[in-house]
Amino acid sequence: MKAKRNLLIWGIVIGVLAAAVGSYIGVPSIRRAVDRMASTFGLAGPKEGVTYWCPMHPEIVRKNPGTCPV
Repeated sequence: MKAKRNLLIWGIVIGVLAAAVGSYIGVPSIRRAVDRMASTFGLAGPKEGVTYWCPMHPEIVRKNPGTCPV
């Protein structure tokens, strides 16, 4: 009974660690794959007529998304 309990606990611990590592490693590679697919089909890039601004500095307005220069 105690061996089954220990096995269950270790299985849960290893599963949680694997999920945490997989999500940390997987997110950037998934984003790159989506960006690559979007550029392949011509879906990447800013939309025409759209302006982007910084929520903390509304005076900063740009044609392309990105980080705030302030």
